[in-house]
Amino acid sequence: MSFCFIHAADLHLDTPFKGIERVSPVIGEALRDASLKAFDALIDLAEKRNAAFVLLAGDIYDGPERGVRAQLRFYNGLKRLSDMSIHSFVVHGNHDPLNAGWSAIRDWPQLATIFGHDTIGSVVVERDGVQLATVHGI
Repeated sequence: MSFCFIHAADLHLDTPFKGIERVSPVIGEALRDASLKAFDALIDLAEKRNAAFVLLAGDIYDGPERGVRAQLRFYNGLKRLSDMSIHSFVVHGNHDPLNAGWSAIRDWPQLATIFGHDTIGSVVVERDGVQLATVHGI
C-alpha cells in the first residue's frame, strides 16, 4: 500500500524578527505572521494529500521565548491533524530542547507523539488495519 508523509523542520514559529519596526506596518505584520501561515499551509497540505503522518524534526520554536501565540497555533495544528486521523511526530532541536519550560501544553492531541530526550520511542502507523511505517524518535 502506498502512502505519503510530510517531513518538515526549522519551523521557528512566531520568530521575533529584529529591525521589523523599520519596515512598513503592512510588511511588518506579514513578516510576523509568515511562519504561522506557513505552518497552517503545512497542515492544509497534509489534509489535501491525505498524509499518513507529519514528522516535525526540530526547532518548532525559535528559542527560549515560546510565546502563547506560537504554542496555541502549534497545538491547534496538531489537533487538526489528529481530528483528521493523521499522526504527528515531534522531535526536538537546539532551539527547543526538552526542559521544564518547553511548552505550557500538557495534554497533547491523541495522535500527536512528542518524543523524549533520553529514550528512543517507536510508533507504528497503520491505516485501515495495514501497517504503513514505524517511526522512531528521540
